[in-house]
Amino acid sequence: MTEFSKWVFAASADDPVNEVAARTLTVRLAAVQHFLPLAAERSEEDIEYVHQLRVATRRCVAALRLYRKILPKLPRKTLCRELKSIRQAAGRARDYDVLILHHSTDSPDANTQLFLQEVRKKRCEAQQPLREINRLLAANQQLHQLPQALFVQGPNDCAAQRVPAFGSWAKRQLRKSFKAFFRRGTAAAQRPGSTPPVSHPRQGTAVRHGTTCGRLPRVLPNPALSVD
Repeated sequence: MTEFSKWVFAASADDPVNEVAARTLTVRLAAVQHFLPLAAERSEEDIEYVHQLRVATRRCVAALRLYRKILPKLPRKTLCRELKSIRQAAGRARDYDVLILHHSTDSPDANTQLFLQEVRKKRCEAQQPLREINRLLAANQQLHQLPQALFVQGPNDCAAQRVPAFGSWAKRQLRKSFKAFFRRGTAAAQRPGSTPPVSHPRQGTAVRHGTTCGRLPRVLPNPALSVD
């Protein structure tokens, strides 16, 4: 199976941020374009196709959000909406795949067999939206046309103005993320009976901070998250 890294290495701190955004989104969208037809038409060969499609769409939407201020608004929102529809369809199918995998044994009892029979029926139904989305996007070529519109610069676009270097821009984004992380964590800790987000790596602000760090190409010096 083709693998797509979560990191984008083809960037340096001195590169213009809009060029890094273009490279990042090109890589992210390539993963979606690769796994969508596989997940839609050949999911029975490998359940990982659906899983990898969901991962790819999540990473792509995260990149669109990260670079939202330097991308044209309309094509960005349109592409984001298409990706979310793909992710929702893949997510439903993946949930059934995991459920089937979890309950499948060499010799399931009668109740388990009935349960799996119903879940497999639901899984087949969940495949149809993926097929429809794939056929529609293949017909109108949106996954190929929308990315091109993202990088067309107009005279009033933010990207057409003075563009900062990626390194300095990335540090500002990380600084904002750190501040929001600790501010909200402190506020949550001070509320009676509440659990601060720092107590669980997969909750709330902790997730948003982690995704911000994960979206950025690995171009900052070590310690990599030095944002002073």
